[in-house]
Amino acid sequence: KLLRALGVNRISLGAQSFDDAYLKFLGRTHSALDIQKCFGLLRKAGFRNISVDLMFGFPGQSLKQLRKDLDAAVKLKSEHLSIYNLTIEANSRFNRFRPSLPNSDACGKFYRFLIEYLEENGFKQYEISNFAKPKKESAHNCLYWQRQDYIGLGLGAHSHLAKESFWNVSKLDAYLMNVQGGQSAREGSEALDKGAQLVEALLFGLRMNKGVRLGALQKRFGCAIPLDKKKKIKEFVDRGFLELKKDTLKATLNGLLVLDELCGYLI
Repeated sequence: KLLRALGVNRISLGAQSFDDAYLKFLGRTHSALDIQKCFGLLRKAGFRNISVDLMFGFPGQSLKQLRKDLDAAVKLKSEHLSIYNLTIEANSRFNRFRPSLPNSDACGKFYRFLIEYLEENGFKQYEISNFAKPKKESAHNCLYWQRQDYIGLGLGAHSHLAKESFWNVSKLDAYLMNVQGGQSAREGSEALDKGAQLVEALLFGLRMNKGVRLGALQKRFGCAIPLDKKKKIKEFVDRGFLELKKDTLKATLNGLLVLDELCGYLI
């Protein structure tokens, strides 16, 4: 109620799964029932724009189990869904016992299925991991992928202003000490030259279903896409991972499945 009264008009709920066994595996302290109760409280507080975060690709997960999760998410009648493939980070606790995750072929099938399923249920995909009801795309998320300005507030938050990216400290004690002492919570920053900004905007833009307009992108940053990257782009177009129509470059469905790898060649 306080957040809503202060003007916050959109909120994201980190459900991750509606399967209690998967929530336990992730180390989450909430249950599937808690998700439903929390969602109801958000509606009661006045939120009419709620996003729900989900994961897929759990150990032993089947297409039937994924559908069950999607069914539960759709039943909530949220306006937006963010869905991510579970990955194991090098320094995480998961990395110590290395759970057996579905292989890339299985995850590809899951991804294709969830796109089709959500579109049948009124959610349009507008970014590689994001789906929205009509006119409910996250304006904040779109700023990331279009490399526009945004402000992140709080512990470990990232911001981008006036061509500079910066981030806050990620340790709670240090954050509190800085803020309570009237100091900046900023931990680091990065300023890219125009060429690097262009490449970053290109890679981010390929995450979005509408793609990027190459001419407008080069005009915006006042420089051209390097020749070696143009050759790679052509190769990926020829192989069916990217699609170039007139001046707009976008990823195909096959391209979305391996977009991180494609981007690695374009950095």
